[in-house]
Amino acid sequence: MHNEFPLSPSQDLILTGQLLSGDAPIYNMAWQIEIEAEIDPDRFLHAVEQVAGEHEAMRLTFSEIDGRRFQKADAT
Repeated sequence: MHNEFPLSPSQDLILTGQLLSGDAPIYNMAWQIEIEAEIDPDRFLHAVEQVAGEHEAMRLTFSEIDGRRFQKADAT
């Protein structure tokens, strides 16, 4: 199965900006939730793995080959 694809123009623009800005994040959608109840770490990990397994965007990695940028969806 071939799972490497070129970046979209928007992804390429964001990556270029990030590479030029060094360690300063230029595109970051951060949020947090405060949970006051006790959490079972194993069940929490299982839930995160299920979400990542069902949503390809959560498994994307980016690479560059011969000056061409690609995204790759890792297997579940």
